Amino acid sequence: MRLARWLAPSIASPQHAMTRPDCSLRTALDAHGVNGTLRRVLDRFVAGVVVDSHAETSANYVAVLLRSFALAAALWSLRTPYAPQFSAQSVYKALAR
Repeated sequence: MRLARWLAPSIASPQHAMTRPDCSLRTALDAHGVNGTLRRVLDRFVAGVVVDSHAETSANYVAVLLRSFALAAALWSLRTPYAPQFSAQSVYKALAR
């Protein structure tokens, strides 16, 4: 819930992350009380994505990055399970109409 409180405004509006005061990811997560297993998983994930094992990356940048991942995951879950049936030929025919 604490992570959601920190991340929700940036998911709703990426401009929010660009306009709020910035600090390191570590400082932001500490300030919002994000800890435990969720914190360890998030720290490791972000460290692998931005190559920063000390969580010194901009918290605003990470918020926008996590927003992108969350939106991609949401869109991926909406995809049609039979997407491979659409071949390049069917796309060509649809565009030709």
